[in-house]
Amino acid sequence: MDKFKDCSFSTELLYNFDEDEDGNKTYTDIKDEMPIIMGGIITSIDKINTKSGSIMGFVTIEDVYGGIECVFFPKKYEKYKEFLINEQIIKIYGKIQLREGSAPSVLVDKAEMLDETKHDSAETVKTEQEYLGVILNEETAEQKEDILDILTSYPGDINVMFKIGGKNFKASSKVRRCKGLISELLSVVNESDIKFFKR
Repeated sequence: MDKFKDCSFSTELLYNFDEDEDGNKTYTDIKDEMPIIMGGIITSIDKINTKSGSIMGFVTIEDVYGGIECVFFPKKYEKYKEFLINEQIIKIYGKIQLREGSAPSVLVDKAEMLDETKHDSAETVKTEQEYLGVILNEETAEQKEDILDILTSYPGDINVMFKIGGKNFKASSKVRRCKGLISELLSVVNESDIKFFKR
């Protein structure tokens, strides 16, 4: 895949190591603080609140050989959180972190969202897409099926993202922006829980 041609790292390198009697691993192809570029798909996201109230993200990214945990410190997480969602194809730039007793991880400096349906031209990559975001809480999560039924009544080109319990889910339906859609959604959720945005 051309969009991954500049990637310098794959998780295949994690299988190359020497192990001593105590189980400590010495990797032969990677070293601590080594700069890497990696591409893959997001398979899990965990967030923690720091003492200062900021959010850090621990994102598992998998390629064809396996997965590795990628750490987004608060400023990086805030910058890239809009596309840190499960099954999103992503490219990251960062540094390998090797700590005794822990699996290798990546400290992320930069991230790029990749979409397999897009072409590789710079113009296409920069094109913003419109999204409808619907936030559901514990009380309204049960109404998800009702909302999906509403969405199918207004087909269009706008992607739909659900946010449920802090996690993002992309709906298969696409909609058009109109008063009828918004009116029906307001019968299920609050106005503050419906947002149109671009990215």
